[in-house]
Amino acid sequence: MNGFNNINMTFKLVYTEQTTNINIDPLLLVNELYENIRPIINNQFGLLNFELVPTGQNVPDNVNAEDGPPLGPNNAQIGNIFGNNIHNVSFYIRPLPMNNNNYEYINYINNNINNNDNINNNDNINNNNDNNNQNNVNLQQNLIVNQAHHIIEQNNIISNQEQEIIQLKKEIEEINRKKNLIIQKLYNNLKEANRRDKQTRDVKMEFLNKQELEKLKEIPLCIICIEQDRQIIFKPCNHIACCSSCSKNLQICPICREHISSKKTAYIA
Repeated sequence: MNGFNNINMTFKLVYTEQTTNINIDPLLLVNELYENIRPIINNQFGLLNFELVPTGQNVPDNVNAEDGPPLGPNNAQIGNIFGNNIHNVSFYIRPLPMNNNNYEYINYINNNINNNDNINNNDNINNNNDNNNQNNVNLQQNLIVNQAHHIIEQNNIISNQEQEIIQLKKEIEEINRKKNLIIQKLYNNLKEANRRDKQTRDVKMEFLNKQELEKLKEIPLCIICIEQDRQIIFKPCNHIACCSSCSKNLQICPICREHISSKKTAYIA
């Protein structure tokens, strides 16, 4: 496997951060690839029964890359399968159950059987199976632990996001509180300005020429048009100052400047 055209490929154990790099001859057949790397994978990860999943495959959105279709056993050359993209190829190592009738695993066992001592080799195979079963159990436990850590990390992220949302809500509530205080202050200022404006108008009215008002009172005609007779009584001040036509749009008595709550027709004999 150390020929001139060898390519250094990365092999990663699924759902872990464990990797190893192996020099691969692109002229190898797929079956030869499995047999050549099996001792290295066994030494690195304690696995004899596994399948290789090429990276970079197109898989559905709901399927993880590690769960993609494996590189099945066949007599095709690695270089012919991946072509010019072979320098970018890496593999996931996906463990297989020991009772899986995997073609590569059977070949590996058969190639290591000593025909001169079948009984001893069978015992060794049983021991290897026991060891590999334990390795697979340990691997599955590690995978479960890794998945549990992943879930815990996701829960921590969600918890942090919830805390951020709570903090944002508090900040928004504080902004709204300050906004309401500003609105209330503006309202109070406007109310005070209106009160002062009314006081100013009232003061100005006190300085009206009382003699002019008295003259207006003595005029029997409407003090607005000075053409028609005065006909309308303003309540509550009881002033008779205008004719019916001129009084229609009045809201304030033109004599005392008091607000008119109602109007009645006066019948003067």
